Amino acid sequence: MSHDIDRFELILVGCHGRMGRALNDAARRDATCVVTGGIDQHHQELPVDARRPVVVDFSSETGTNVAINLAHELQSPILVGTTGLSDDTMDALKALARSVPVAVVANTSLGIAVMQQLVKVVGKLLGSTKSLSVDMIETHHLDKRDAPSGTSILLANSITESQMELSIDDIDSVRTGEVVGTHEIRFTFGNERLTLYHEALDRSLFAEGAIQLARLVSQCEPGLYAATDLLELR
Repeated sequence: MSHDIDRFELILVGCHGRMGRALNDAARRDATCVVTGGIDQHHQELPVDARRPVVVDFSSETGTNVAINLAHELQSPILVGTTGLSDDTMDALKALARSVPVAVVANTSLGIAVMQQLVKVVGKLLGSTKSLSVDMIETHHLDKRDAPSGTSILLANSITESQMELSIDDIDSVRTGEVVGTHEIRFTFGNERLTLYHEALDRSLFAEGAIQLARLVSQCEPGLYAATDLLELR
């Protein structure tokens, strides 16, 4: 993995969506990257002479396939933040990963990636404890429709992959006020309880995290990466 890239370029797929606009704003505050192109369903503006830009996709299934084709054409790294992708699209991303670095990231919060790693540590050290039970509480704003959240499902998968038990049906989802998002995982064993807690303080963290992850994937060899993989390589 090379560390000699100081400045990198972004092409945003879904550039006029909420996340696309947030990425544009975050890039203006970051001297190490610049947005040189954008695509949405009504508009396409690509750089004439780009230096291996990172294609960043926060759009829809259709947009993700546009991003895959673009990354293949430019032989550029790609970061996909679009969720709910079909098996066919995931297969296309895996095929693309044979020639360029591909990051598929359901949540671009760096804190959540660290939380996933901490879950693995707990599983390694406590997973065989007979009395161990795991529960999760997640809280989001009233307008959030999915329950449990995609992040909660991501964390639940990390728990089961670490040889511990937590059913998605048992996640306690709270919707109240204007809470950006909190996730609390509680590990109870014997007369002890260990708690992992993450709170998103401002939605801008997702755009800022996406830029950091895009920077990391721009320095990778071809392959398929999750956020945790990128942080470990760093």
